[in-house]
Amino acid sequence: MLVRNLVRLDDFEGEVREHWKDAGGHPALDKNGDEVGTVEGLYVWEEPSTVHLIEANGEDGSCPISVHAATNVDDYGVKLLETARSKVRDSPAYDSDDVLNDESRRAAFDY
Repeated sequence: MLVRNLVRLDDFEGEVREHWKDAGGHPALDKNGDEVGTVEGLYVWEEPSTVHLIEANGEDGSCPISVHAATNVDDYGVKLLETARSKVRDSPAYDSDDVLNDESRRAAFDY
């Protein structure tokens, strides 16, 4: 049975895809190219070594966003597919330094 641990990228000892490495501090951009926040961190599955959630910090606090919502990661920011600014603002907030528990992770991923 595969045991999957979710950790912050800062605490991750493995390697993730190159384009994710420098995403922190860059803007998170909605489908219109408008900034919805700043990428404060990434949550990574230790096994397999994949990014699972993006933590964006905006005017309304921090919120985790599913990596499947990202269409592109480059020097300009993380572009979110079909995601409007209002949807990000209404997403489940998470203002904690702890790694998301399963319930919070599922809520963010399902949203």
